[in-house]
Amino acid sequence: MAKRATGPSTDARAKPSDHDVDQQIRRGVFETYVDEAEDGVDDVLGRQVSPFIDEKTAMRGRCDAPIAIVEYIDFQCSYSETAYPVVKRIMERYPEEVKLYLKHIPLSFHNFAEPASKYFEALAMQSSGMAWKFHDLLFERRRLFLERGEAIFDSFGDAVGADRDRLAMDIISPLILSRIERDQEEAALFGIPGPPSFSINGVVLWGAHSAEVFQKVIDRLLADGNPQV
Repeated sequence: MAKRATGPSTDARAKPSDHDVDQQIRRGVFETYVDEAEDGVDDVLGRQVSPFIDEKTAMRGRCDAPIAIVEYIDFQCSYSETAYPVVKRIMERYPEEVKLYLKHIPLSFHNFAEPASKYFEALAMQSSGMAWKFHDLLFERRRLFLERGEAIFDSFGDAVGADRDRLAMDIISPLILSRIERDQEEAALFGIPGPPSFSINGVVLWGAHSAEVFQKVIDRLLADGNPQV
């Protein structure tokens, strides 16, 4: 059953403009949130949200895993690139306990971000596995992606076994753009200042954190018997 998004219980923030987000990132705004989480999990446990999840939300991991991480991503963002190996490490550390969902908040000044999100979602309409392999290629073959942009997508699509004819139809589906827009609206509702950001069973982490921070939150939730959000 689909779950409706609800906002944070505290510290709701207005959606910043693209220019403001750009300036905040350049000033290292996320360092504040990272420092807060590094100091301990008690403060971040107080920020609770409930993301919208349905059967079409791309998922990686066991469907019955008790911990659900929702990542809000911009594929072109350098901070999302920093977060990629951390999230991969967490998935490897908790193969039975953690599943990962992906949502999109492409920034307007990243020319390849929204097209990459559309391509990911179009692949997910064929196979969730294909979409996640494409996700991995965007980070593991980073220089190629950043140099060639959308021109490399079909090559990556071929590499993951996509049906090009179906992909060409799916990628222009209004459902895909609607999903991305809904993700962006949800992020604004939650006061998420930019990518990458995460919900861990509803606990919000802003920014690219260390694996140790994720582990502290996950271990606390598992120890407390926190129900899946």
